[in-house]
Amino acid sequence: MGRSVYLCPQESCLQAAQKKDRLGRSLKTAVPEEIYQTLWQRLTPSPGAAPKADLDQIYGAAKERQGMG
Repeated sequence: MGRSVYLCPQESCLQAAQKKDRLGRSLKTAVPEEIYQTLWQRLTPSPGAAPKADLDQIYGAAKERQGMG
């Protein structure tokens, strides 16, 4: 069974979530720094940037590299 969490699309929400490990606690798993980097990129996209990969794909790839997937 999958888990999800809502994060408001504001810098202050992401900053608090990262600082206080709110995502990790809600998801009951470690959230790699790569996920936070992707969230920051999605929150403040550069002009003309290509769409970012789906977070499930990124997280799955990170888990595979760590031998968890």
